[in-house]
Amino acid sequence: MKLISKVIVAASLLTAMTAVHASPIYLGSADEFTLLGAGPGASSTSGFMQLGSEAIIYGNVGGRGHTSLGSGVEIHGDLINGDTVNAAADVFVSGENKKGENNYWELVYQDLVSASDSARSLGGTPLSTIDSTTVLSGNGGLSVFHIDGSIDLDSGESLTISGNATDSFIVNVSKRLYLDTQAAIL
Repeated sequence: MKLISKVIVAASLLTAMTAVHASPIYLGSADEFTLLGAGPGASSTSGFMQLGSEAIIYGNVGGRGHTSLGSGVEIHGDLINGDTVNAAADVFVSGENKKGENNYWELVYQDLVSASDSARSLGGTPLSTIDSTTVLSGNGGLSVFHIDGSIDLDSGESLTISGNATDSFIVNVSKRLYLDTQAAIL
């Protein structure tokens, strides 16, 4: 099970989907992350990050609040946390495992809020919570999707982002990202 609770997910999906093209959104300090949970305030539930068994992330992972890493998790990058980390003995982190202080996380959170506001100003397609297999299709350029709610996928379900080499995507999520075992973003 993979879970990000109380998080603005725009940065992680934006970074992952626009690697080929320059992003029209300035991510600031959030730009260094592939997967990020950074909610408001300094508490264990603000930016709670949970990666379940055998999750594999290519890039940096950050969790402002409590971070939980299950058996077989691989992070090919840095792990930056703000509170506590509980990790299975066989978790692999290729980069640094470091703690970010509250002022660092506050900057990351404010940059995410600004990025989300900028994404909203681009217009796009409004959607509600995605809780079943869904395809978001590109329009041949920049496609912006505003999810007023969560991405909440159970085992075997997927969110497919479909386009060609010239497409860029912004997926701006207002609440949380939850991927159960064998759920995927493709």
